Amino acid sequence: MKTGDPKSKQRSFRGIHFNFFPDIEFRHLDAFDIEKTAKLIQELQPDVIYNSMTLQSWWVITTLSKDAYKTIDEARYGIWYPMHFVPTYKLMQAVKKSGVQTHVVNAAFPDLVNPALAKIGLSPTVGIGNIDNLVCSLRLTAARMLKAPMRSVTVYMVAPHFVSYYASRFGDTAGAPYYLKVTLDDRDVTRRSIWMSY
Repeated sequence: MKTGDPKSKQRSFRGIHFNFFPDIEFRHLDAFDIEKTAKLIQELQPDVIYNSMTLQSWWVITTLSKDAYKTIDEARYGIWYPMHFVPTYKLMQAVKKSGVQTHVVNAAFPDLVNPALAKIGLSPTVGIGNIDNLVCSLRLTAARMLKAPMRSVTVYMVAPHFVSYYASRFGDTAGAPYYLKVTLDDRDVTRRSIWMSY
């Protein structure tokens, strides 16, 4: 599809939720073909590349029998690591080969993938995860504790993906580090709103 062609214009429904109306152009690409991926990056000259590629999505194991699911789920992240690492590794090889100075935002298990790729000089710029899923609950809880409307409460949180996963299931972070700040109408009220064991 060509950008600007009315027939090719697609609207991003997620973008519309945030009042953005981008024109979307789709290109078919095999990320394992490093040469072609590098050429596409050279052609597009992107400011940002967002990566969420995986060889198997997290939900696939939920289709297994209860016992099989439990066994795999209890193995935690180790089993998912290669599923996310390999496509990201191929992408970062292509980015390097392209010579384009761009920012890569990696959503494919950045807790482990980014540090591993950094060891070989191929780290994405930054990771991104599911911490917003937890922040919504924390914001609601803080608002209730502070007896304030949610619109007045802001939660700032920086944490590895593990914190989002573990805290939402078990109520603590199992010792994983995180940064948390809560404001009420721009006043720091973090100490007044620490309500969980982490």
